[in-house]
Amino acid sequence: MINVAIKHNPFTIETCFLINDQKPENNSQLAEYENQRLQLWIEGFFQKLYDIFNGEEQYRVHFKGVEADCVDMEEAVKQANEDGLDVKMSYDIVPGSEERLDKIQQLILEAKQDPLFKQYVNTPDVLKKFDAAFDKNFDVYVVATMSSGKSTLINAMLGCDLLPALNEATTATIAKITDYDHISQGHFTVSCKDSEGYIVNEQQELDLTTKIGAESAAQLMSEWNKSPDVFRINIEGKIPAIEERESVRLVLTDTPGPNNSQDIEHNLTTMRYIGDSDRHPLVLYILNGQQLGINDDRSLLRQIADVMSKGGKQSKDRFIFVINKADVFDPEKGEYIENVVTRAKQYLKNNGIANPLVYPVSASLTSLLRKRELSIDLLTRSERGDLSAMEDLFNEEPLMDLVQYMPLSKNTQEKINKKNYSTVLYRSGLPAVEMMIDDYIEKYSLPNRVTRANQALSQIIQQSTNAAELQKSLETDEQNLNKLQENINLLREKEKQAFKSDGYINKVKNQQKGIRKETAQAFMLEEKKLREIIYDFGNAFQGEASKRQAQNKINKLTRDLQSEFNLLVVNLENMIESDQLEIQKDLSTDYNRYIASLFDDVSELDLPILEGLKNHMVSFSISLEEDEIQVKRHRVQTGTRTVSAKWYNPFSWFSSREEAVYETVEEEFVSLDDLWEDRGPEIDTVFANLLIDAKQKIQDNSDKTISIYIEFMNEEFSERFNNLMSDLEEKVEDKNKRKEAIDVARMELDHIEKFNSKISDILTL
Repeated sequence: MINVAIKHNPFTIETCFLINDQKPENNSQLAEYENQRLQLWIEGFFQKLYDIFNGEEQYRVHFKGVEADCVDMEEAVKQANEDGLDVKMSYDIVPGSEERLDKIQQLILEAKQDPLFKQYVNTPDVLKKFDAAFDKNFDVYVVATMSSGKSTLINAMLGCDLLPALNEATTATIAKITDYDHISQGHFTVSCKDSEGYIVNEQQELDLTTKIGAESAAQLMSEWNKSPDVFRINIEGKIPAIEERESVRLVLTDTPGPNNSQDIEHNLTTMRYIGDSDRHPLVLYILNGQQLGINDDRSLLRQIADVMSKGGKQSKDRFIFVINKADVFDPEKGEYIENVVTRAKQYLKNNGIANPLVYPVSASLTSLLRKRELSIDLLTRSERGDLSAMEDLFNEEPLMDLVQYMPLSKNTQEKINKKNYSTVLYRSGLPAVEMMIDDYIEKYSLPNRVTRANQALSQIIQQSTNAAELQKSLETDEQNLNKLQENINLLREKEKQAFKSDGYINKVKNQQKGIRKETAQAFMLEEKKLREIIYDFGNAFQGEASKRQAQNKINKLTRDLQSEFNLLVVNLENMIESDQLEIQKDLSTDYNRYIASLFDDVSELDLPILEGLKNHMVSFSISLEEDEIQVKRHRVQTGTRTVSAKWYNPFSWFSSREEAVYETVEEEFVSLDDLWEDRGPEIDTVFANLLIDAKQKIQDNSDKTISIYIEFMNEEFSERFNNLMSDLEEKVEDKNKRKEAIDVARMELDHIEKFNSKISDILTL
């Protein structure tokens, strides 16, 4: 039997392991987990132990960490036991994130007012980390294909019918709902903007607590939703079902379906939400329980599958698949929810999504219950009848308790039970999904914000420490001071030599020419996938078909091509951004290497000040604007028409040339082979031009980044370097100034240590 002690700190992202009371060696196979978030390694942890200890099956685990991480460890232990191991677990739960976040926020305010730290607080990198840490908004994106009841589900969460919810595809715009707890339930402030961010309609106040107000709001929202000028509807109001938190504000975004939008940019926006690997927003993917697999969402599900396969447990947890319309099934008629859940899991598995989190709900039932609670007058006669029938079904039939089919942890189940919902509301399933949203916030969003704040504070501490230690290092004897003066002169000369035409700058230019090897390989993979997809499309166009059949194939192909095109755009944008980040990392590494090279000839003098000087100079970061990362719009020639290579529908030629195709065939049949032979090359051209454009964008971004870097080295670095050298020379020559600098440095280091201790006290487990 193996005893395993684990202490995981999600704020500093550190894990300590003890195996049989001994710390593993540095080269242990567990070492890779020590600086990773628990959710990235927990799923494979016990298999790793089994391999390390040559098939040992008995383990006793003691875990220390926050409650959410304890729950994940419990689930891993349960799975390990199901896989045949014998694992027993005990744990110590430590305080969570919100209290720590409040204390860190107070420290940041202190740092901003502190004369020693405030000069380091206002750097772009630090400010960006602070903004991310204290941005209260937490995004939940609701995604679905047509007629899945998505708007009904969102209305159920709001407790009133704010969004149009008809028996047709109604979501043509993006609706962004921001939770403001001080606003009374049923009251909302709404406005809308176009795709450029300009206001189309000024703010209006809506009151949905009365029938007249609800009807007026429904008319307004329907008009805005259908307007071609409206890109985004901004809504402020209360989302009562989500746990109120001082440090978190829920932002619920209703997105158009992947094949249901007035604007291609909507589809791309939805895909970008899904692929956001930095902020990890939660995604509710709504499935129609009656029509699984009918909708054209293959590209979107493939993108989700790809995201879920790369990011560990968090990437899986952030996708919640909701089977809506569970109220249409009746066990008395042999219609079982359990079978619907099984079919949904198989459908998702067929699209590459393994072990999805699937939750059956009746959004309609939840919505009617909450509307009645707000005001019974809001229900129509028909709705009152529907509600009565559903209440009877869900109250009387144990198999209609939808919560029993959900993958809930023991902890989540206990939290739902404490809410004391009515039986019908509980069984409708949506309150459990809302609890999962709250769990995700607690497990991922809050700890991540603490981590970002800690990283920013640590950066401030490091920079101020480097500066203070540099001054303290002046405390040396006369002989070493003379050597230091000699080395200052040597450093000045070396820095000048480095910028000759055949020196450092020219070397940087040559090193960064062309596309990085990893990026080129990623392009090759995208091109390979694209060839396979287009080949599959071509296989569907063989033989003959009637006009109706041909038109149906064309319509489906048009939708599929548009989805694939959108997905490729998003993938290319991610590649461009990733390449840009890697180039910046390379330049930062090269910058540090360059700083170190300046000290090569003086390192043997063993002066502490030289190490302090070297550390003090290591500070370089750049970034391009967001619009410089994207593939720019441009025009390319395809056949005899000029089309845009990005934000547009490039596959409309099928419809526009339909009559010409049919005039050339006899009777009522169309040659699908001829149709594809004519259109296939044009499709290839559009996709190929997009790839060419993306490659050019990568090269342009690389060139611009290098230009920014060279400009920094020629101007800002040189000035910074020379100012620092002059300051040191002055203090080397002036004994009084040197003594004063040393005394100040000692006080600063003591102050830094005390401040750093406050941070450590907040973050310790």
